Amino acid sequence: VCVCGKQIDVKSRLANPVHISALTGEYKKEENVYIAQGMVELREGTRILKADYVRYDEDIKELVARGNVVFEDEGDIVECDRLELNLITKKGTIEKGRIFLKKGNFHITGDEIDKVGESTYTIKNGALTTCDLEKPAWKFSARDVDITIEGYAKTKGAMFHILDKPVFYLPWGIFPVKTERQSGFLLPEVALSTRDGAVVKNSYFYAISKDKDATFYLDFIEKRSFKFGTEFRYALK
Repeated sequence: VCVCGKQIDVKSRLANPVHISALTGEYKKEENVYIAQGMVELREGTRILKADYVRYDEDIKELVARGNVVFEDEGDIVECDRLELNLITKKGTIEKGRIFLKKGNFHITGDEIDKVGESTYTIKNGALTTCDLEKPAWKFSARDVDITIEGYAKTKGAMFHILDKPVFYLPWGIFPVKTERQSGFLLPEVALSTRDGAVVKNSYFYAISKDKDATFYLDFIEKRSFKFGTEFRYALK
């Protein structure tokens, strides 16, 4: 713990020692608990936590952080009002949070997010998208969401949005949440044109190998019937 500029390593059964620095700090010997306030920074290996207040229990390797919380680990970022996290099990609770997962470019938000496994989350009043924009091109919002990265997102009371506008409601849904390339149908694109009328673009992505893929198109054009197309891509080594 760093108190008034002095830093002390916290003994740990973790793979790396825990370092805590802050404007003020307190160690409760009877409880083996460290309390830090003001510009707190906790480091453990590649994990970095910044907050206004942190309580760290050395015995169970569990922390509670409040106020302007930012937690980073190898490009993944959590921003929230309050965070509870066990550094060993990697399970915890995020309140009023936003999660960015670098691999797959997933953006997850929610009023309450429980991290119940290495890559599994349960979310109350949440949303999911892979768009970086403040107003994403698309997103799913739902009352209840269960997400497993490299698996699926299962939703209850879901709404699909385009440019922040609700488009259709799904009482229940399941969507792939993959970070690696996968064969499958892509999200349809809908457009309106005075020349063509309503246009619905449907496509299927085929991941042939690591350096080759193809996309097959079957578009419906209201005033012209159907349009077929194929694209083949090959990455030169």
